[in-house]
Amino acid sequence: TYGTANLGKMETEGYDLELSHHLDTRHGKLSTGWTTTYVSSYLERTTNDADVVPETKNGIGSGFRVRSNLTLGWDLGDFGISWTARYYSGVKEQCLSLPNHPDECSDPGVYAPWYKGARNYNERGSVTFHDVQARYKLPWNATVSIGANNVFNRLGPVMYTKPNSVYSYYGGFDIGRFVYMQYKQQF
Repeated sequence: TYGTANLGKMETEGYDLELSHHLDTRHGKLSTGWTTTYVSSYLERTTNDADVVPETKNGIGSGFRVRSNLTLGWDLGDFGISWTARYYSGVKEQCLSLPNHPDECSDPGVYAPWYKGARNYNERGSVTFHDVQARYKLPWNATVSIGANNVFNRLGPVMYTKPNSVYSYYGGFDIGRFVYMQYKQQF
């Protein structure tokens, strides 16, 4: 096995999509924004040995195949509100122990070219976090905002293989609801 070290090789391929639209009405300005990243291939090799077959990380652990953000907004004069949905696609992880925890192993006996024999995988579901913000533009080129990230207090799936950390909860997911007030001064 290899410890924490530089990768011998990493190769990734994917697509980014960004769409936005603004519509001025007599009741204010409506806006939408959508950004999505789709990873079609993500390969890693943990050593520089050319005969070692790269492993796919796409859809495994924290290698999300799709990440997407959708924002809806409304502004009227100096006041504005927005709602954002942040989506993380489901992933697979290796099972803890098929004999001891069969209910935590949805795909036993998976074969792939980058390892010998079969591996047991468990599918972890997708999660969407929702954020809301209200803001007011002040006359001295500043903005005051109040909002909440993860409005519905959602939790992402537990990942027993602990991708990218020593915890079974992916560090990129929200940990509970976060309410905030922000002052932003532009110069």
